[in-house]
Amino acid sequence: MQLEFKSIVLSNGNEFITQYTSSYTEDTEDEYIVLKFQDNKNKLQTIKISQNKVFIQDDLQLFELQYKKYCLIHYLVQNNHINFYTYLKQLLIDRNEIKIQYDLVDNLTNKTILASVEVNIKTN
Repeated sequence: MQLEFKSIVLSNGNEFITQYTSSYTEDTEDEYIVLKFQDNKNKLQTIKISQNKVFIQDDLQLFELQYKKYCLIHYLVQNNHINFYTYLKQLLIDRNEIKIQYDLVDNLTNKTILASVEVNIKTN
């Protein structure tokens, strides 16, 4: 089975797009739909989705997104950990399409948006 993955990141007025097609497997785990696939750099990606929570995992990190809640993330970049928060704004699950929209914010005091992310996954 094939999926089409597209991620759009808006940060500081710049737009970064990642788009690729990959083979994938789909499974269920408790209340989660679990998709496993290789990204455009041949790294394993796992996305677990429920009605109000999303986990995005690659070889280095695990993002937790909860609907309308802030979640602390320890992001690894070039051997340095950067802490920020995710805020899941929208999660749409359709038969052959998943849309995830979230913000990355610096801290819970200022809540300055560092980036807005939209992920679209289409399956067949």
